[in-house]
Amino acid sequence: MRLWRSDEVEHMTRRTVIITGGGTGIGLAMAKKFSAAGDRVAVCSRKPENIERARSEIRGELLAGECDLREREQIRRFTAQVVERWERVDVLINNAGAGGRNPIDRDDDGFFEELMDTNVTGTFRFIQSVLPHMPAGNGRIINISSVLGKFGVPASSAYCASKHAVIGLTRALALELAPRRVTVNAICPGWVDTDMARQGMTEIGKVMGLTSDQFKEKALGNVPIKRFVEADEIAAMAFFLASAEAAAITGQAINVCGGQSFY
Repeated sequence: MRLWRSDEVEHMTRRTVIITGGGTGIGLAMAKKFSAAGDRVAVCSRKPENIERARSEIRGELLAGECDLREREQIRRFTAQVVERWERVDVLINNAGAGGRNPIDRDDDGFFEELMDTNVTGTFRFIQSVLPHMPAGNGRIINISSVLGKFGVPASSAYCASKHAVIGLTRALALELAPRRVTVNAICPGWVDTDMARQGMTEIGKVMGLTSDQFKEKALGNVPIKRFVEADEIAAMAFFLASAEAAAITGQAINVCGGQSFY
């Protein structure tokens, strides 16, 4: 009978986790969470400065590289780098995405198509790329949607449509991959205290004739707990969904929104 060395056991139990958009905001919080638990983390972003931020702030075993979700070949290349280094992918978190307003009476110059390509098609492409390298029996796919995937807001049809689509994709793939015991779930954040959210408040407030602080106060009026969600709280939910304890949870779109939505 072979006796396993402690370092071999550690290598076997550590997971390989890919987090798209892992260099800032929610993605960075998730990368830190998994890394602190001893997992091997691969993060990608299309912005070099976000890659450098991940490299400077994540202390564990890390692979970080540029990848544009709109480019299939870049997704394949990044996946190949992860597999070459760590042989498999246990957890895929599709976090990267784009946002912005697109009033229906404004020429968007392809904005709708570009946003859908990033938020929906890019998510699908990444899942396709990673699945052949995800072990059957304990694989985890987590897609970051939004509460705007459950209800709409004016002048944000592209974003709302894309986040609704992410939930639909999650539910369909959960059924398709159930025989392989790979779970697929979505997290639907409300307002999260990130740079992207603060930028969004400024842009929306400007349209409404409000300052960023005035719009924030107005937005908090629709959040029962009267505060924004922290990125670490989204990370905690992702960490749970990736755990063995969540093996029976699949096809769900779970709100982390301070009571902003009950659907």
